[in-house]
Formats: sequence, C-alpha cells, structure tokens
Amino acid sequence: RGSLLGLLVCAAVARADVIIVDPAGGGDFTTVQAAIDAAANGDTLLVRGDTLTEVLELNGKALAIVGDIPVGSTTRRDVGCIAVRNLAAGQQVILRNLAFEGDFQFPTYDNLSGIFLADNEGSVWIENCSTSGRDGSGQSNCGCFSPGEIPTGKGISINNCLAVTIVGSTLQGGDGGNAIIFC
Repeated sequence: RGSLLGLLVCAAVARADVIIVDPAGGGDFTTVQAAIDAAANGDTLLVRGDTLTEVLELNGKALAIVGDIPVGSTTRRDVGCIAVRNLAAGQQVILRNLAFEGDFQFPTYDNLSGIFLADNEGSVWIENCSTSGRDGSGQSNCGCFSPGEIPTGKGISINNCLAVTIVGSTLQGGDGGNAIIFC
C-alpha cells in the first residue's frame, strides 16, 4: 500500500506541463488567459510571438508564465496587465520575460496597474519583466470617476501579500504616478 501511495505522489508531481501560447496559432493556445484557465497547478506557460494585449487574471493557481525571448535579446513579450490573487501558502507564481501595462478594462481590481497582487499567502517571483501603470489622462465613461479625474496607475500594486520578489525588472508608474505601492 505504501508503494502505491508513493507512485500516486510521484505521478502528481510529474504532472507539470509546458503549454505554448502563440497568437499566430503555432502553439496550444492563442491567448494567455485561455492557457491560464486550462492549466493545472505547476504548469509553465511559454508565451511566444507578437504582442498580446490581454487583461489577465490568475486566481489561486500556481503557474509560471514565461516569455520566450530570442538569445541575446532584451525584448520582453507584451501580454497586457495581470492580477495575481488568492495564492495559498506553498503556492508560487513566476512571471519572467514579460511586459505589463495597466488597462482601463479591469473592472474589479486596481485596473490601472500593470501588475496587481492581492491576498497571496504564497509567493510571487517577478524576473526580467517591465511594468507600467496607465497614464491618468483622458475621460472616464465607466462612472467610476468624474471626467478628467482618472487616477494615474502604478507599475505594480501589492496588497496583503506575504512574499514578493522582484529581480532585474523595470517598474514605472503612469505619467506622474508611483512605480510601486504597498497596502
């Protein structure tokens, strides 16, 4: 019985897959969010190809999302903005070789930040990424703010997170905004 339990544990650990995201259709998915939704804990999403401008949500799932950059290049894969929230203790999210920018389309989070992290007991590792907040200019049509009062976005917002590591990355707030804010 102990051997069977050991095999089941090894099978669960060996489950991690690499999922290819390529907007040109040369992979498993053409959008990052569809790959996130289909992925299992421990999977790696490899992002290839041209610029993607998505509003991404990673809720309680431990994944690595990695941009496939050519050897010798410093260009990061543009993927839009991302919210990582509700990681349980022991879970980890890795974001590597990606570029994020705040977006007005994110209805329930700090949608003006390139990266929004909230309520994570697990860890978030951000490496070789660039992130920028949305500029605070323009008119608001969503009813959230009065016209001309759209706030400037942060490069990254960190709210109630236990472990966040940022390595070799560029953080920039929107025009006149902060690069990073902790709440």
